[in-house]
Amino acid sequence: MRYIWFWLGFDSSPPVLAAKCYQQPNMNAIDYHYFNFLNAHYDWEKHLINVNCPAGDLNILDPEKEVTDEGLKNASVFIHEYIHYLQNFSTTWGSTIFADFTFALIKVGASSADNKDIISLPIKETEINNPLFFEGLKLRKEVISKINLYNEFEIEDGHQIQYKLVDVKKKYLSLTNGKITLPLSGKVIREHMAHLGTLLFLEKDDINIHQYNSTFKGFSSNGNEFSNQAEYWIIYEYYYSFEIFTNLPKGLFNLMQKCLATNIPENSLKQFNDWLLTIKPKLKKVDFNTLVEKWASKPHMNEIFLSDLNESKAHCQKILKIVETHMHENHLLEFAYNILSYIIDNIESSCGGQNLYNSKDNLDSLKYWNRKVAKYGSGIVRYSDKTMIHGSDEHCTKMEDSFLFLISSSFVINKIIKNQKSNCPFLEDIPICVAKYKGEDGCYQNPFKMIKESSHEKQCTFANGVLLLGFQNRIN
Repeated sequence: MRYIWFWLGFDSSPPVLAAKCYQQPNMNAIDYHYFNFLNAHYDWEKHLINVNCPAGDLNILDPEKEVTDEGLKNASVFIHEYIHYLQNFSTTWGSTIFADFTFALIKVGASSADNKDIISLPIKETEINNPLFFEGLKLRKEVISKINLYNEFEIEDGHQIQYKLVDVKKKYLSLTNGKITLPLSGKVIREHMAHLGTLLFLEKDDINIHQYNSTFKGFSSNGNEFSNQAEYWIIYEYYYSFEIFTNLPKGLFNLMQKCLATNIPENSLKQFNDWLLTIKPKLKKVDFNTLVEKWASKPHMNEIFLSDLNESKAHCQKILKIVETHMHENHLLEFAYNILSYIIDNIESSCGGQNLYNSKDNLDSLKYWNRKVAKYGSGIVRYSDKTMIHGSDEHCTKMEDSFLFLISSSFVINKIIKNQKSNCPFLEDIPICVAKYKGEDGCYQNPFKMIKESSHEKQCTFANGVLLLGFQNRIN
């Protein structure tokens, strides 16, 4: 059976490249907005960027408009989340993680082909008799575990502000300032990169960023500065405390990118820091980005970059080959094929993410980010007034349904795992359903039962996810 995906009426127009530039407006009001926007986020599991502003207010998409403070605020939010998106789909680290995540959905969907047993909620792993269903849920769990690896932190009551390394014998670094201790995990690397990318867009330099970090109330707890949300600032402040580096924001942004161009980013960061500490006694004032490039160009690092890229590409291609063999059996595999091909193309063109951003790139330019979106495209972007996909005409045409498959299938599995039969998320959270019958009682009480296979009208997005995974009439 082919699970039919119905068109959902999205806007998919590509962004317009800028023809002229405007002077950046005053930044005073933007700092507060950047970390206080309501509901703006990137949902990695569904690859959904939620910007929480009208689409017309985002200057990146139409930079010919004069840049207002509001437009720049919204652009800064989008850039932070878009950097996360590219980390997932265009780096050596992200490629294997999200190829596996896609493969987990395939396994769950394939499990329905030869087993139509009723699934009773709450589901218990020990009671799952279908091997493919069990393997799919297990692989999904492993992916989530990898993303959140070393994600613990400790809050302390100390007043020491001097940064120092702890647990130095481990394969990853941990930092403390006496107020908070944090392992420098992949999450910390990803958040530093997205945070610094946004602040570079806002034209902040070394001192500006230190002052911003030290005064922003979101990074303090009960008035105690540098004691909260350390994943955004602790690496920066550690290197800033050396007092010998210039161009630290651009250099650290580049270092985070280089780490994500390997399969184990936290190990790469430790290798860089170990190397840096060996040469630190000889250093005076030095450009941090120059040091990063020097380290990254060392023969052993080139070997790691190339080896990890080839390993990741081979992993993705192995899954792609499996998908390609069966891709005409249903739309689930067709959509997965598009996503896997997109990942492979991106890591090949960006050298595993090493070349996503170059040292001479003008990250403070709206036109630069407009070109970046036009080149790589986006996943689904949720605005307050519409939901869209951005990029070239080819990207939008090819990838729109594929990303919608990720969103709908992820929501369906999430509800099964969390025993949530009520409230369809596509009515209010992401209001993109165009079914004529949307809003009926069943949409709120049990969207799993809103499958109208006899109808030729457009079906709701949740129903399509149920059909893609083969769960129709199986959720009890």
